[in-house]
Amino acid sequence: MTPKTYQIGLALGAVGIVAMLFLASLPTADEETIIHEGPILILPKDLPITYGEYPAPAGEGSILAVYICAKSATPGTTYATNNSATLEGLAQDYADADDERIYPDHSTAFDIVVRARFNKSEVFDYDNTQFNAAWCKMQISSANLNLAADTEMTAVVSQNSSSDDFIWINFYLQQDQAAADLTLSRDEVAEITEIQRQYYA
Repeated sequence: MTPKTYQIGLALGAVGIVAMLFLASLPTADEETIIHEGPILILPKDLPITYGEYPAPAGEGSILAVYICAKSATPGTTYATNNSATLEGLAQDYADADDERIYPDHSTAFDIVVRARFNKSEVFDYDNTQFNAAWCKMQISSANLNLAADTEMTAVVSQNSSSDDFIWINFYLQQDQAAADLTLSRDEVAEITEIQRQYYA
C-alpha cells in the first residue's frame, strides 16, 4: 500500500468508527427519550377518575381533562365555556387521556382547571327536576403547591339543562387562592397527590 492509499484507508476507517459510534448512541425501539426544558407538574398515577371525553364509560360522571392556563383576571367568565377545544386553546398544557405529566410555563402564575361531568344518578334533584350544582365538588391536594389535603376548587357551571344526561362544570384554582403557590421555576418538579371528584346527592 502506497502512503496515499494508506492515508485514504485510515480516513475511511475513522469515518466508519464515527458512524458506528453515532448509530450506537441512538435510542433503540425499547428506549424512550424525553427532552424537556422547564417545570413539570406530575399528576397522580392512581386517580379514581377517567380522563377523556370518550374513554369515560358511557353514562358515567367523570373528570374529562386537567388544564394549566395562564392566570385569568376573570376566571368565572373565562372558564364558563362548555367547549373542550376552547379550554385547550387557553391552556399552556393539558391532560385529557392517560397523561401523567403537564408542562406549565415557568416563573409565571398559572391556574389549574379541572373539567368534569356529573350524571343524573349523582346530582339530579328529582323533587325540583333539575341538576343541583351545589352537590358537585372537586378537591385537590399538593404539598409542593402549598395546598392542604382536600382543598376545594371553585366551580363554574358550563352547561346545566334538565334535558341533558349530565351537568358539566369546570373547577379552577388560582395563585394565592387557599394559599396556593402556583408558580414554578424553570427546573422545578411539583406533584399533585390528589384530584377527587365528589358529589352529594
